[in-house]
Amino acid sequence: MKKRLISVLMTVALIGSLATILPVSKVEAVAKIKIGDYVKMGKYYGESILWRCVNIDANGPLMLADRILTFKSFDGRGTHKYSDGTLQEDPDLYRISYGSDLWQTSNMRSWLNSTATAGNVKWPDGCPPTEHNVLKGYYAYASEKGFLTNGNFSATERNALKSVNQKSLLNSLDESKLSVGGYHYHINNNDISNVLTNYESAYYHNIKDKMFLLDVKQVFKVYQNRKTLGTNYYIGKPTQKAIDNYEYNDSEQNTSSNLDYWLRSPYATPAYGFNVRIVGSGGNVFNARAYSSCGIRPAFYLNLQTANFKSGNGSKGSPFSLNPKIHVKSVKLNKTTISILKGKTSKLIPTINPSNASNKKVSWKSSNKLVATINTTGTVKGIRKGIAYITVVTVDGKKSAKCKVVVK
Repeated sequence: MKKRLISVLMTVALIGSLATILPVSKVEAVAKIKIGDYVKMGKYYGESILWRCVNIDANGPLMLADRILTFKSFDGRGTHKYSDGTLQEDPDLYRISYGSDLWQTSNMRSWLNSTATAGNVKWPDGCPPTEHNVLKGYYAYASEKGFLTNGNFSATERNALKSVNQKSLLNSLDESKLSVGGYHYHINNNDISNVLTNYESAYYHNIKDKMFLLDVKQVFKVYQNRKTLGTNYYIGKPTQKAIDNYEYNDSEQNTSSNLDYWLRSPYATPAYGFNVRIVGSGGNVFNARAYSSCGIRPAFYLNLQTANFKSGNGSKGSPFSLNPKIHVKSVKLNKTTISILKGKTSKLIPTINPSNASNKKVSWKSSNKLVATINTTGTVKGIRKGIAYITVVTVDGKKSAKCKVVVK
């Protein structure tokens, strides 16, 4: 009897200890991501996307693309429908001419949340982003595959995106049909520090998304967390791939340029219905016509219950990743000896082993720059007669290979 009693008491104690331990584990999981941390997940233009935790709220860590990934219209022009198939309010035909500011049925929302293959994304408002429906035909994406499709995001990565219901502001044209709260339209204020004027009492409804654009409140939180994130982090800068695919032929734009990007909030002044809020290059919050092209800086809430990070420490140089880090084992060059004339060039191409290494970046060095130089792309140039050795070194693992250069 005494042994049985001791056994029962031990079981109760064990259950009690587990009850104490489990919440701690949950707290540790939540604490793993903090404001300012970086996560690498998904691809666009074939390049990995870097995200940053810009706020933590009731939905969890809010992750924002570190940079503008591309440029696209918010919505196409034409005769727009609500999600139930009825026509959207458009008394002055502005939406027919310039697109709709309604996030719920926008082309951008449809594309960001789609896993469809190229040409099969569904456009519920009936105005797909074809060349005809977007301003000057720039960045038409009606034939593009969905943002979340295979090749961009793996099933594991999509599973780390939390589906959340969020407040979405409404233009006064749509409030009578869609509003679940609020009693007047959101007041337009360009100053980022005052962008939330009457936000809490403005017309809104709730929309469930995995991937989305920030609204005015969320971008204000980015601004509010500027001491951690950086003073101007809420202002958008593009990736190199975004610049490489820039359709405006503006050679002055580069990865250091501040460029406009879309929010999902409408410019809610009555009787319009086609203007959407943007974060301008100078940091103010302006508006643009929905069918025009602005930067796309997507956001999502990270699902801490399913995001099992395999590598990284959350820094920009070593972001958290759902995939294990694959280290470089060796590097080879396509040539071990080259002979070139003075003033001529030759190309060296490094091959990284394994081919799926996480970090394939390399640096180059010439043993004698008076004889031969090497640039960041592996182009050797003969300067004067002599011999030099070109060395390539991998950033990961510091693996190296050499090529003898004879300049004649």
